[in-house]
Amino acid sequence: MQPSTPTTPKAPKPAAINQRWHVLASRPEINSKQVSALRQELQKEADLALTYERWSWYLGDDAVLDRFLVARDDDVKKAAKLLREALTWRLTRRPHHVDYAELDRELVTGKLRVAAQLDKYGRPVVIFDNSVQNTKDAGAQLRALAFVLEHALRRVDGTPVTKYVIFLHLNDFSLWNNPSWSVTKETLKMLT
Repeated sequence: MQPSTPTTPKAPKPAAINQRWHVLASRPEINSKQVSALRQELQKEADLALTYERWSWYLGDDAVLDRFLVARDDDVKKAAKLLREALTWRLTRRPHHVDYAELDRELVTGKLRVAAQLDKYGRPVVIFDNSVQNTKDAGAQLRALAFVLEHALRRVDGTPVTKYVIFLHLNDFSLWNNPSWSVTKETLKMLT
């Protein structure tokens, strides 16, 4: 019998990771059963029933409803609540209505834009450049942000990519020139 020799534990093998996990949708196919349940939930609510027809261009897209379901782990009630909040936000910020004069004032410097090229995975790149801030109108800035984010999502329509990259250039950012807390909170809410 030979004396036992201590063995060193083997390093665990790395899990097989799809290198494009961060690019593609959270799930390969839309969960049509859950989407139908969410659509029924939205249509039976009194406050949304009147506006469901108004938002049919948005709520009729299964991919949009599936995004809300993914965000709430397929819980239909929670997804419906999140969707109501999103519609309220859309009524306030109007990313689907374009006021070119206001956008021109806000976007002329390039402080907020979607890059002309996609990244190497086919995702649009949204660029925030704090160093060229030119206005103090928080409402107009948030409407411009809403428009730019909507534009970034439209760039991936019809592709398997459902995400975009956000690049923040905070060269001249400081506590003295940052926006108010309410604007920062709404910006973060829009980005998530």
